[in-house]
Amino acid sequence: MKLIKVQEERGEKTSQIGNYRTRNGEEVQVGFHTQNPVAFPATNDHFFIVGALAAFLKCEPYHHLGSVSEELVSNFRNLMMQWSAWWKHHPITIIADTQASYNEPGPNRNAGCLMSGGVDSLFTAILPESQFGSFVNLIHCERRDSQAHLHRQHSELNSLASLLNKDLYFVETNIMTAFQEIEDAWSSVSHGPCMAAVGHFLSSELSSLCISASFSRAQQRPWGSHPETDKWLSSDSLEFKHTGIAFNRLEKHKLIAQKPELLKYLSVCENGPQTDGFINCSNCQKCLRSMITLDLLDFDRAMAPTFDWRDYHPKKLQRYLLQGAVNCTELLSFAEQIGRDDIAEILRDVIDYSDQHHWIVRCEMFVRRRFNWLLKYKTTLKRIRAAIYAILRIRTRRY
Repeated sequence: MKLIKVQEERGEKTSQIGNYRTRNGEEVQVGFHTQNPVAFPATNDHFFIVGALAAFLKCEPYHHLGSVSEELVSNFRNLMMQWSAWWKHHPITIIADTQASYNEPGPNRNAGCLMSGGVDSLFTAILPESQFGSFVNLIHCERRDSQAHLHRQHSELNSLASLLNKDLYFVETNIMTAFQEIEDAWSSVSHGPCMAAVGHFLSSELSSLCISASFSRAQQRPWGSHPETDKWLSSDSLEFKHTGIAFNRLEKHKLIAQKPELLKYLSVCENGPQTDGFINCSNCQKCLRSMITLDLLDFDRAMAPTFDWRDYHPKKLQRYLLQGAVNCTELLSFAEQIGRDDIAEILRDVIDYSDQHHWIVRCEMFVRRRFNWLLKYKTTLKRIRAAIYAILRIRTRRY
């Protein structure tokens, strides 16, 4: 894998496009675009993260074009060692023109926080100890979103930023889908590094960037964003932070529910923000878990208008096979504590079913990690998976 060219464009958007060539000669473009008036970063640290990550997942050496922070390259080697311990991938050879330090990109940089509108990032935004002046929203520009959808997403987050007195940066990128290996390992490996790359693209504006923890300290497991890996995504220009591990998802919901003015921005849907009257689809497992949480908190549904409550019932969660039951386990404990046996019974069924059928999830993950050359047949493999689930009468994974 080699970064062979970087193009810069200024116009309606500030854009940088990196061109990579893989070992088999395939050329891939990765772009970063923002309508915010920003300066180009001083190094190619963001393209280094993308290229080195893709090369690591492809198990091929990486040759970087242009300057990159010496600290970041050293950190990335440590990061590969942690991934290797988790996933049995071997570290790759990296060739890069490093530099020890460079002039600080600007005198007015401040701390930033990645903001999706989800439970984790909304919680981070209102933590008393949170000291940052900017939100950064990552827009996957190959998600087939309509322009109406994007306009609505911008409008909602602009309103939230104004409410909390924060600057807001929108960054559009195809970073998730440019390489199939990155997309396939999004949850387990890729999302932390890719979010860090977005931060490094904005390093002329930001001195640090935090990503909100998905799990509490007691729930930590190998994951794409983790306190033992996120620290290795920093350079001498930008510090990358992992925030919020002292709280689990239920505790985060409780704090957000104490600030009803924020609930109108809550966006948790695994299918992405919706284009109809509600931000969330209210039917996927992520939506249902949040709705059940608010139900258990006995919260006025009218105060959570991003969900469609008209057809809500906790039993809907029983249509799904969960990949992991961490969040449902903490909900079950709370439901039993407050005497909501109706919901507790449903959660027990969901957890027990997922435990009984976790073997098929493990088999799928084994095949994906050991035979990643099969990714070129991803569409066909998804159909095969759906057929296997149907034949075995196993609950679906996604809505």
